[in-house]
Order: sequence, then structure tokens, then C-alpha cells
Amino acid sequence: MDNERAKKGTCIFCGRAGNLSKQHVFPDRLKNIIPRDTDYTWQQPVMYWNAGGKLVTSPERLKRINGHLGSRKYRIVCKPCNEGWMNRVEHPALDILEPLILGENRILRVDDLERVSAFCGIFFSMLDRDHLPTSAIGQAERSYIYEHRQLPENWCVLIGRHQSPKWHFRFHHIGAVGSREINIPPPKSPNVQICTVGIGQLILHAMSAQGWQPLPSAQRRAAWANSFGMALIHPDPYEIDWANMPVLPTDHIERCASAVAQRSFAKGFEGGATFKP
Repeated sequence: MDNERAKKGTCIFCGRAGNLSKQHVFPDRLKNIIPRDTDYTWQQPVMYWNAGGKLVTSPERLKRINGHLGSRKYRIVCKPCNEGWMNRVEHPALDILEPLILGENRILRVDDLERVSAFCGIFFSMLDRDHLPTSAIGQAERSYIYEHRQLPENWCVLIGRHQSPKWHFRFHHIGAVGSREINIPPPKSPNVQICTVGIGQLILHAMSAQGWQPLPSAQRRAAWANSFGMALIHPDPYEIDWANMPVLPTDHIERCASAVAQRSFAKGFEGGATFKP
């Protein structure tokens, strides 16, 4: 069955057919610093859309999924991508992130953050495929990541620190439809994804949009990130002294993704980025 599926599938990055391999959603080497101490995880997909000018949410039933989150694998990338450029992007980025995961301080230079943001393109694209009805990262975006080894301009990625046991190994993904129309029915094809991930003492937050403008203008991005207690690493990264980053409390992390969605869909942002393939 697996061999037959591998022949029929196509790689989500390069688009080649067949020769798919199983790729860990969370890099496998994280097991060396984050013990896989549970044999299950919980999943509750959430959809957002605009109805009557108000943000409406539609969470699905909470499901228990067997297996530790760190052991989850998907057969959606081809072997040449998995063992080639993805591997070359992933390991230098994890060399930078692992001290932060363990709560250690360091200076993050701009070139460090560019490596991390390239890894985030792979990582969040994999997470976005966890639940296909709320998947919102398009093929044009993944092709851009494949061709350029960097994120397109319609993405924002933030980084922060925390010490919440609840977010020690967890992610929260939202699929949404951004539209200037109101009173639209529950959508089937999201064009906005908002995802927050906790690994050890590290928080990563990514947002991307297709054909919609929920992202802040270039002049406002850094202040926008700071308003959530995090720092911007894409686009327009700047040097970060990790020792000066605030430690985010659990309730703040819980509100973060919803707050981003509320701000974005309530008013939108002037001069926001949209991605055109």
C-alpha cells in the first residue's frame, strides 16, 4: 500500500511525481533534547471566516491522535528533496534554534534569522498539511520556497521565548478565509493560515495569506511583532539579543493566534503583502 501511494503522489515542494519518502513534521533530531514522553496528542482544527462583518470560528470536534507529536510523519515530499536541499536547510537552522529551545541566551544575527526563516518555510508547510480542510499554503508558495530556499513576502514569522509546560511541545493551526465580502457561508478553501508552535522554551509564530492583506506594512511590522512580545524574523529581520526577550506567560501564548486573527480580519492592514505566483 505504501509503495503504491509513493508511486502516485507528488512532492508538495518540487511537484515531481512518485518516489515520496516519509518526512518527520517535527525534525527527528529534536528527540535528543525533547523527550517523547507521551504516546498521544490532541487535534482540534479551527476555521475562521467573516460573517456580517464579524469574525466567526468553527472548531471541529477534539480528537485524540495516537503517537507522540514528535514522531508524526507524512509521505508528501520526494526523497531527493527530503535528503537534499531540505536536509541542508534544516540542520544549520536547528543548530541555531536548539540553544533557544533549551532556554540558553545568544545573539541572533540577521544571517542566523535568514537560515531559521528558510527552515520555517519547510516546517510550517508540513504543519499546514496536518489537516487538509484547513490547509491554506498554496502550491505557488511552496514552489517559491523550493526554488529560492527562502520565504515569499506574503509571510510573517515571529519568534519568542516562554517557560510554559503546556507549550513544551505543541502547535495551534488556524485556517481562515480573508475576504472583503461579508455574510459569506462557511468556506471550503482557506487562503490564510495562522500557526503557533511551542518547542521547549521556544515559540514560533507564522502567518501567510493568498490574495488578502492581513499583514502589516513594512513600517509597522517590527512594532506589530513587539506588541505580541515577540521579534520579527521574516520579512526584514533584525539582530536579536535573546537575553532581552520577554518570557511569555501561558495565557499570552493562548491568546496570541486568536488576537492576530481578530486584528487582521476586523480591520485588515494597509499596504499588506499578497503573493502572486
